[in-house]
Amino acid sequence: MRDRAAKRKAINSNDPCDWATYKKLRNAMNNRIKTAKASNFLKAFEGNSRKPCKRLMNLHLAAKAIRL
Repeated sequence: MRDRAAKRKAINSNDPCDWATYKKLRNAMNNRIKTAKASNFLKAFEGNSRKPCKRLMNLHLAAKAIRL
């Protein structure tokens, strides 16, 4: 979870150092989320799958793909 206290501190103090700390924490968390999502997708489609549509439905992506 993002450090909300760091954001609150940066907003209240308006100190460039506090903003830099908050941005580092925010970016680190976003990178962890991206890595976790990529890992999840790779695990879901690992191996020779004959039913990719079923896996997409399990990941709740089939409905989104159909609407596009």
